[in-house]
Amino acid sequence: THAGYANPARLPRSELQRVAYVRDEDRILRRAWRVLDRAQDSRPATQVLMEEVDDFRLRFLDTGGVWQDNWPAPGQAGDEPPGLPRAVEVSVETGAFGRLRWLFRLPATPQPEAAAPAGGQQPPPGTGGAT
Repeated sequence: THAGYANPARLPRSELQRVAYVRDEDRILRRAWRVLDRAQDSRPATQVLMEEVDDFRLRFLDTGGVWQDNWPAPGQAGDEPPGLPRAVEVSVETGAFGRLRWLFRLPATPQPEAAAPAGGQQPPPGTGGAT
């Protein structure tokens, strides 16, 4: 689930969006659903993000500082939902670009959306407010 997507008509709806990233042979796809639940008749919109991919890997840094290949990590199943990993590493290898690596640090807890400053001014770029 991704925290937010465009709502130009300002219709009442959730600010969450169900998304999935999938490797399909030599492509990386992004799938997005209009509903959060796994309704049988819901079909995702699919977008090709990258082609000619030789390797695609995800790793998750747990709270103990150990990289895991799956999330939730083995042994985290139970009544309590697992928290977020500390970081996510995305690694992609292509013939054209070699190995590309992105590292995303995640907050310890989800952060609320920043409120707009008083007086209708826009917050500085990168501060998390609306732009």
